[in-house]
Amino acid sequence: MKQVRKPAKLQEKLVDSIAVNKLNFFLGIIIAVFAFILYAQSISYNYALDDTAVLKKNNLVHKGFSGIPELLKKSYWYGFCGIDDPIYRPASLVLFAIEWQFFPDNPNVYHFFSVLLYAVSCWFLFHLLCKFFKNQNMLFPFVCGILYAAHPIHTEVVDNIKSMDEILCFIFAISSILLFIKWLSNNSIAILILALFSYFMSLVSKETGIIFLILIPLTLFVFVSNDKKKIIQVSLLIVGITVLYIITRLSILVNTATEGHLGIMDNSLIGVDNSMNYYTSAIYILFKYILLLIVPHPLSYDYSFAQVPLKTLGDPISLFSILLYLFLGIYAIIKIKNKNVFAYAILFYLISIFPVSNLYLKLASTMAERFLYIPSLGYCIIVTLFLLKLTKSDMKIKFTTLTQMVSKNTILFVLVFIIAGLYSVKILSRNPNWKNNTILFAHDAEVSDNSAKSHYNYGCVLLDDLYNNESNPSLKSGILDHAIIELNRAISIYPNYPEVYSFLSSAYIKKEDFKNALFYQEKYSQLNNSTDPSIHKNLGYLYEKNKLFDKALAEYDTVLKYEPEFSSAYISKGEIYGLKNMFDESNNEFLKIIKINPKLVTPYIDIGVNYGSAKMYEKALEYFKKAEAIDPNSEDNCRMMGVTYQSLGDQIKAKEYLNKAEQLHNMRKK
Repeated sequence: MKQVRKPAKLQEKLVDSIAVNKLNFFLGIIIAVFAFILYAQSISYNYALDDTAVLKKNNLVHKGFSGIPELLKKSYWYGFCGIDDPIYRPASLVLFAIEWQFFPDNPNVYHFFSVLLYAVSCWFLFHLLCKFFKNQNMLFPFVCGILYAAHPIHTEVVDNIKSMDEILCFIFAISSILLFIKWLSNNSIAILILALFSYFMSLVSKETGIIFLILIPLTLFVFVSNDKKKIIQVSLLIVGITVLYIITRLSILVNTATEGHLGIMDNSLIGVDNSMNYYTSAIYILFKYILLLIVPHPLSYDYSFAQVPLKTLGDPISLFSILLYLFLGIYAIIKIKNKNVFAYAILFYLISIFPVSNLYLKLASTMAERFLYIPSLGYCIIVTLFLLKLTKSDMKIKFTTLTQMVSKNTILFVLVFIIAGLYSVKILSRNPNWKNNTILFAHDAEVSDNSAKSHYNYGCVLLDDLYNNESNPSLKSGILDHAIIELNRAISIYPNYPEVYSFLSSAYIKKEDFKNALFYQEKYSQLNNSTDPSIHKNLGYLYEKNKLFDKALAEYDTVLKYEPEFSSAYISKGEIYGLKNMFDESNNEFLKIIKINPKLVTPYIDIGVNYGSAKMYEKALEYFKKAEAIDPNSEDNCRMMGVTYQSLGDQIKAKEYLNKAEQLHNMRKK
């Protein structure tokens, strides 16, 4: 009888094992599909924010496969602006180049891959959590996976194509941990190499992947192995990979500055007057991150100056923030030696948030929702632990079907359904804001009402996109007025914002209000220390429009110092001298243009006009004929020749040229 029962029990265990594996696979698919569905609507969206820089206007990405070697050797923004910057993240750019090779300038495809890889990352995460709790049922991995997939704080990362760097960093990090776990059980050299390669790929996806230098050994210690020797081996190996990454990064970014490009508009903390207030404000921002994780509303792409209020040590909320983080840190350090999962979750959050906290390095952002993409896992682990404890769910019971798992934990799943449902509603309402820059900037200018940059961006998109694409004069006027309101709001928040004054000047030029246009252009010139000739070109144009001719001439002279062959400056100077009846000076300017470009018709006509104004008609006709030799079909020249012949009393020739001018005019209208 014993020989009969033993195979039956083995068979029963085998069947249970197969059923559990099927459930494991099924639950992973549920999480991945759920994550995909939440963001599927974004597949139809256009570019937004930095998508234009990393994709639409990135010359290296546009080369497709042939651009990959250069992408590996250049800094992150080089393909967009041609300038070296202190960021090295080639992984996402290489992926974009591959996508561009097959689907050039197709944001829908790029959004599809963002959503797909987010779903894949959630699937990977679920299987990693299953490894952590392999001796228990799948309640924890499934609940935590659902909460992570549904958390609205991830909308910026998934909806903004540029943030593929965050997704890839997380996927490669999870893959690395999974491979290290496998290596610990089989000692395969191939698996170890893959694990190290995955960690390196996490680093070159985004530099914040360096947090896994600590998190990988910590994770293995808490969930996988008691073999300290093995964990030390892993630690030393990933230290070696980290050194290799740092050497690679430094060799590529050798000629770039690290902090010189940052300003208060990028990061409000840069303007803090002393170290105490700086660190107090930085920790207060860390507290705001916790609030956003708990209540992810409202959400915004922008938290720059002066959306986040800066704090001093005397503020009660600042003191509370400091005490909270001290308590979390001390508690986690004390408890982690006992492999406490709650302590692990706290440390995971603290370690992963540290590189983006502004406590160690000053970043190009005061705070950002994308910075919570990886740290939010620590929060989701804590919430999952709380829900399991609250509902007294049994982690030991092995489930073989989803129905069984839900029926045995009804209260738990009701709570999860409510939380995930609320999260999902928030995601589905936030996604449409990311359709394009116009919608995003309009919405978030209201959410981030105290941000100068949010109002500036909205004012710019109103001027550059909506105004230029609108044909209805009444609507165009309304758009222009709205843009001016937004730009003035930006100035009210930060009066020393040079670019805002430039756009305000452009707005008033469109309104043909040259007095206000000049006022704002002068403000822009005062705040911008650049020697950019375009500033002087604009000033010269506006001085001319305001009949401040001497100032206009001075500005055009400055332009010509930088661009000696800038024809428009000579033309403007010649026209101004003509208006002042200084015909010799005027003609000299036009002759300079002819010397630069003898085939240009306009200066010959202008010289002829000057001679005509001086009643030197024969001399005027001489230059009009030179213009005619270059372009016989110049409407302006034909008309001026007709007028000149009239002045000379040759009515036949006058009629001939005036009729020709009229014919050319009618043809042009058609």
